[in-house]
Amino acid sequence: NKIILISSVRVLGNDFNRFNIQKFSNNIDFELWDLSFFTHKKKILNSKSNKDFKTNNILKQITNEKKFLDYLQNLDENTIIIDLFEIIFNRKYQKIIFKNKVKTMKFNLGPIPSVQRNTIQKLYEFINNYNYYVKNILKKYLLNKYFAPNYYVCVSKFDIPSYVNSETIIIKTHSFDYDKIVNKQKPKINFKSQGKKLAIYLDEGVYGHPDISYNNLKNYCDEKIFFTEIHNFFNYLSNNNYEILIAGHPKINYS
Repeated sequence: NKIILISSVRVLGNDFNRFNIQKFSNNIDFELWDLSFFTHKKKILNSKSNKDFKTNNILKQITNEKKFLDYLQNLDENTIIIDLFEIIFNRKYQKIIFKNKVKTMKFNLGPIPSVQRNTIQKLYEFINNYNYYVKNILKKYLLNKYFAPNYYVCVSKFDIPSYVNSETIIIKTHSFDYDKIVNKQKPKINFKSQGKKLAIYLDEGVYGHPDISYNNLKNYCDEKIFFTEIHNFFNYLSNNNYEILIAGHPKINYS
């Protein structure tokens, strides 16, 4: 049996370390297909450079749709495709998947579990990202045909969409950072206080996260306001006897 993970977002070298892909692939026949070179041809420039990352027998960087279709044609019922996005629902790809009886698994994971949102919250989200939702509604009905995958993996019951039915095996799991946090030893920080207190800022990518661009979403905040307020806050801490350490986001290009 073979497992193939497909991603429309660019796969970086540090992703192999973050998700421990090399160790995972030692025990099974596993491949990772990076489709970003034709699904997000222009937007891959927003990601960090891959110049130090050499492809291997696990990662396939598929540069055009024709090549992707050829790869799909070679799959059979002994293969399962894991989809992090909604690639398998594209009518063109889906036709080949059904014809070859390829099994499918849809992932819907995140750093934190989803929560139930009320009508006002949903309406606010729709208005704030109007273009994104209009585009996806059009894509849903014109390009995509949703079907029940063989497996559906999620971190919350609120993540389960309407197309999942009784024939789908639902796998409930925890957030993808849980194991890392539980198993990781308390980090050692080389900090000589010299009478100062320590403040650590973790950049969560509120501004400039490449996923925002990939999904055609608006930034959650104004660039000028965000960095002005962060700067003012750091000045406040510094003036109150704090040493500040900044942990950068692994996917953001700060250059």
